[in-house]
Amino acid sequence: MEEQLIDFTAKATSRSKKYFRMGRQVVMQKLGKAQKLEEDPQFRTHVSEFRSMNTVMQTLAKNVSSVSSTNVAVGCAEANCIEQMRAIGRKHPNTHLASTLETVCEALTEIQEYREEYTSHVRDNPAK
Repeated sequence: MEEQLIDFTAKATSRSKKYFRMGRQVVMQKLGKAQKLEEDPQFRTHVSEFRSMNTVMQTLAKNVSSVSSTNVAVGCAEANCIEQMRAIGRKHPNTHLASTLETVCEALTEIQEYREEYTSHVRDNPAK
C-alpha cells in the first residue's frame, strides 16, 4: 500500500511538473506574440489613434455636457473634435470602428445643431 502511494505521488509530481512546463511554454509563447505585436509599427499606429480618439471623446464629453451653453469657443472646439474623429474613422482600416465613429459624429453634429437652435430660440425669445 505504501509503495503504491509513493508510486502515485511520484507520478502525480511528474505530471504536475509536465503541466507546469506546458503552461509555462504557452505563457512564454503568448508573451512572445505580444512582444512581436508591440514591435509591429501598424499596431503602434492603431494604439496612438485609439489614444488620440480617447482624448477627443473626453473633450467632447466635457463640451457636450451642457445643452444650453452659449459659448462660441466651446462650439468651435466641438466642431474640431468631431472633424478629428471623422478623420480618424475615414483612414482607419477597421470598417466596423470607422462606421461606429461616423455614427457617433453624426449624432454629435445633431446635438450641436439642436443646441444652436435652442440657443438662438432662447436668445430671440427672452423670458418675460
